[in-house]
Amino acid sequence: MKFSAKSITLATLVTTSVISSMTFLGNQNQASANNIQTFTPTNYQLNKLGNPAPSVVGNWKGSIGSKGDDALTVVEINISAQAGAVKPGSWKFIGFDSQKNQDIVLQSGSLSATVGNNNSVTLTFKEKGKTLWTFNTKLNNTERISGELVGKPNIQINLKKN
Repeated sequence: MKFSAKSITLATLVTTSVISSMTFLGNQNQASANNIQTFTPTNYQLNKLGNPAPSVVGNWKGSIGSKGDDALTVVEINISAQAGAVKPGSWKFIGFDSQKNQDIVLQSGSLSATVGNNNSVTLTFKEKGKTLWTFNTKLNNTERISGELVGKPNIQINLKKN
């Protein structure tokens, strides 16, 4: 096969032109890639996106009693959804009527759950507008609240979300 000087020159020019264009486009793409802003999430952002914050809203059931004592009072709490740190709710103490063989409400009232930093929750039990008890608690995860009566740390409350 015989090539003329003209065809070799033309082939060289075309090859050089294609390689130069590819290099130019590659550099152009690299320059564009360098100008793209990247999103680097922080641990807080990952936690916020991946795990919803624990919520006190819902129905809770548990007990109130002295530390180390077997005698416990069964309590049910319902905390309503409302914007802001203070959530309204209701509470009731549950007993058992052995004659009727069923649970009965022994006492009931309103409740406010104040959510603070680090999943702290202040539960204020009220009856007929008067504060009866205030518990400083911690929302341990999405299913448990536990804490103690203000001024009497031996009286504890433990709740589990229904």
